Amino acid sequence: FVHEIRNINQEMPLINAIIAIARGFHMNLVAEGVETVEQMQVVRSLGCPVMQGFLFSKPVPANDMLATLSNPASLFQEINTLSQCLPLQH
Repeated sequence: FVHEIRNINQEMPLINAIIAIARGFHMNLVAEGVETVEQMQVVRSLGCPVMQGFLFSKPVPANDMLATLSNPASLFQEINTLSQCLPLQH
């Protein structure tokens, strides 16, 4: 739901509501479509630490992903050297 955000300030109530609904139902929530550090920081600040999107990885073939998953250290990355972004939760 994040990739459609054009203006973080205008979309904040919608994102907040989705996160609150998921929490209310004790559901796991993954923010999809995170493409910018700003989107990542906003979503994390609203209490959704699990994300996916082009910011973290472009689509990769299944065999490449299996190799990545077999090396847990590769699942953590630094983005623009922003220490508050680490570790990325998975």
